[in-house]
Amino acid sequence: MNDGERLNAETAYLFRHALLRDAAYQLQLPGDRARLHAQAFEALERLAGGRAPAPLPADEPSDFRPHASDTFARELAEHAERHFRNAEAIELWGELASSVEGEAGCGASRRAGVLAAKTGRTADAEAHLARSLALARRGGLRGAEGLALGNLASVYAETGRPEAAESAHREALGIHRALGDRRHEANVLGNLANLEHNTGRHVAAEAHHREAIAMHRELGARRVLGIELGNLANLLTDLKRLEEGEALFEEALGIHHACSDRYSEGITRINVAVLYRQTGRFDLAESSYGRAIAIHEEGGDRRSLGYALSNLANLHLRRGRYDLAEDLARRALTLTREVGDPHAESLAHGVLAHVFWSTKRFPLAVESFDQACSRARDAGSRHLESLHLADAALCLVAQGCRKEAGARWQAAAALMRENGNQEDLKSYMEELRRACERAGMPVLEAGQSCS
Repeated sequence: MNDGERLNAETAYLFRHALLRDAAYQLQLPGDRARLHAQAFEALERLAGGRAPAPLPADEPSDFRPHASDTFARELAEHAERHFRNAEAIELWGELASSVEGEAGCGASRRAGVLAAKTGRTADAEAHLARSLALARRGGLRGAEGLALGNLASVYAETGRPEAAESAHREALGIHRALGDRRHEANVLGNLANLEHNTGRHVAAEAHHREAIAMHRELGARRVLGIELGNLANLLTDLKRLEEGEALFEEALGIHHACSDRYSEGITRINVAVLYRQTGRFDLAESSYGRAIAIHEEGGDRRSLGYALSNLANLHLRRGRYDLAEDLARRALTLTREVGDPHAESLAHGVLAHVFWSTKRFPLAVESFDQACSRARDAGSRHLESLHLADAALCLVAQGCRKEAGARWQAAAALMRENGNQEDLKSYMEELRRACERAGMPVLEAGQSCS
């Protein structure tokens, strides 16, 4: 037998149909299946040079360190879940869940979920995190349960489900408090504050931010303290308490520098640029965006780089530099497509749509707004989708397209009400009123069409 014949003989034993594979799998006893999945899990870890770092905390993206096993994140999570499902079937769950393998299985599913969330694959992220939560609950792994709830809450918030996000945050908070885990209690408080900020509950948000900051100071958690100071600064910026906000941004940047936390420095420089824009310091804003871009290029963080490029494009747009704005928006769009982040891609489409609108290329503007809405839906971000729909309605009113504007405004207003975004609804209603008056058409109220 020559080499070619030997190869053909060996490959002849491969399963040619999924049904054959599944039938062979079901012939195995549950105990054997559990052991085989455990062996597959261990083999993948060995292939990747060992186990990945401990499960990621709920809100510390700069803690993330890539690992060779990330290539197999989905497979590891599935083997862990199938291992424990079969172990449970033969009543070995209690013994296995308290073992290292139980913690590893929950951690693998959480890591797969966080990796999916980092690239905007929110549906995959939710599925993996729900698996991690189920494994933790079945095994009585309370700490892992709290961490999975924290990650799930972030996905719920990003996909426009604030009530589900708040419920998960509060359940996680109760778990960490019961365990005396002040580090993760502080992390969840900060995330809850961000949610309250985004849903217009500013008094509660500020109180929770300050509580989290006090805990981080007490624990000496300098790096996370810097992140939380930046989050509070964002809130104060929105509340027009700009002097307080700027002071907190400066403190946050000092901590990021001292901790060599380049990722968080890049994010904070994007956010402080927004404050500079609000106070008319456009050159400072441009410089801050430029430094953020350099940091994310240096660190290879292409997702954050896409956000920074979109923000700088928006600044150039506001300054009337349409060619620069369009070039940067197109770069951001290409980058966000490459990394597979529909949320960031939606933002880039939105900036590009405004460039087209400002330069009187109305059909291209409407097309880009529609693409922005589509990508926001893909990301599960109902809040972002509502903003793009409202902007599209305004653009269409400016063109005198009553029926098309009405359809988009109805959809936008419905989403804003559903998401509890009363401030956005009120602001856009006033802007739409002025736009309709300028266009000489009847003023639209929320929920009314233009026909």
